[in-house]
Amino acid sequence: MQACLPDWETEDLEESRDEGLVKLHLLQPVDAHRYQLHRLIRQFLQTKLSADVQIATLKQHYCQVFLRIAQSIPATPTQSQLQLLTPAIPHLTTLTQE
Repeated sequence: MQACLPDWETEDLEESRDEGLVKLHLLQPVDAHRYQLHRLIRQFLQTKLSADVQIATLKQHYCQVFLRIAQSIPATPTQSQLQLLTPAIPHLTTLTQE
């Protein structure tokens, strides 16, 4: 999240996540470092974002983050590298389709 919103302070992001999204059950922890949105919440936010004037900036940051991840993938990744990349695969797939 920090990489997608570089102008935000880490503490502000964590507070927004924990006191806002998690506390309101809009974001659910998957494990110690990952969270997921409910499918309906994700659809709602996509609709709201499409009307936001800052969407181009957000998309640009998002794409830059995942481009760096994609560029870091070796031609023949090891099993441990693939495990580290597993959370990014759905996002990379979506980016390639859009």
